Amino acid sequence: MDLVTPSIGFIFWHLFFILTKFAWKPILNLIKQRDTHLHNSLEAAQKVRSEIRLFHLEKDNWIKESRIERDLLLKEARIMSDKIREEAKKKIGIFIPFLKCLLYRLKKKNKTKQKKRNILDSSKTRRQFLY
Repeated sequence: MDLVTPSIGFIFWHLFFILTKFAWKPILNLIKQRDTHLHNSLEAAQKVRSEIRLFHLEKDNWIKESRIERDLLLKEARIMSDKIREEAKKKIGIFIPFLKCLLYRLKKKNKTKQKKRNILDSSKTRRQFLY
């Protein structure tokens, strides 16, 4: 019966041979494909990281440039507003004596009108009192 029943070693080596012939190559191919896929994914991730670093550097440069430009624009605006303010002061300075004189005349005219009203009011009250 020993001749008909195969031994465990014989079965193991035959199974090993069959598996290596038919299953080992597809398994190795899958492992190689997975390895190349992982390797490509890591390379792509490193490229993306480097691009992100470049974008951050560009963003920082843009921010610096825009701040410099903003400061220049604000400085120019302050200078222009100071010039306009000085010109307005000069123009108003010419009219100040005229305006003071006009205001004085208006006050004087208003006082005379008020006096006339008081006189008229007092004369009306006298007339009413008399009648």
